[in-house]
Amino acid sequence: MKMCRRGGRVVAMAFVASLLTTMGFAARAADLAPIVSGGGYYNWSGFYAGGNLGAGVGRMEFTATMPGLTADTSDEIRGFVGGLQGGFNWQNGPLVAGIEADVQFSHQRNGVNTSELQITNTFDFFSTLRGRVGYAMDEWLFYLTAGGGYGSTQASMITTCRPPLVPPPGPICGVFALPAAGSFSGSDFSPFWVAGVGVETQIWDRWTGRIEYLYLQSGSVTDTFAVPGGTLAASRTVYDHIIRTGLNYHF
Repeated sequence: MKMCRRGGRVVAMAFVASLLTTMGFAARAADLAPIVSGGGYYNWSGFYAGGNLGAGVGRMEFTATMPGLTADTSDEIRGFVGGLQGGFNWQNGPLVAGIEADVQFSHQRNGVNTSELQITNTFDFFSTLRGRVGYAMDEWLFYLTAGGGYGSTQASMITTCRPPLVPPPGPICGVFALPAAGSFSGSDFSPFWVAGVGVETQIWDRWTGRIEYLYLQSGSVTDTFAVPGGTLAASRTVYDHIIRTGLNYHF
């Protein structure tokens, strides 16, 4: 009789545990139902929007020329990035294609001394429009991305050479006819191309998280300034590596 009662308890406990597990799975399935497409694939189709945060490390090539002086340098730029992104996906089985735009604040900068110039470069804003092609594996999406955009760069220069009041013939500190130290600055909004890779996954209901790497390269931009005895021309090019994490909501 005791064995029967114990056996009945075991069967009852197993039944309750199975029922609770089934109910929990059903509730989870109900949460996922709106974003699971036919064939068992996670449904990446549709609009999404979100935000991101990361860091950038790159370099800025810089050339400054003026009467009697040519300064050519390359120095590292680094800092954090953050912004907003949004896009649309189309899905066919495990294949996913899409388009995405983003707007980014960047706090990347450097400062170098070269010849008779103190140079400060900053890369403080950029926006991209990119295509995406990916492969979905359950709730994971692995993708490639490429496109173009525009970025804002700034350069500030201070001449550090102060020649004597009565200069001798010829160049002074490498600069012709520069009577005193001067300060020059320029800002440009220039185009660039961008390419990268990323992975995205569901974290809860319609929310997904991602990690993404982008390589960005701008064209050369030039600013010119009038200086005693001629013109100061400053050219710069940005090469940047960006790693960022993001959070998206799928509508």
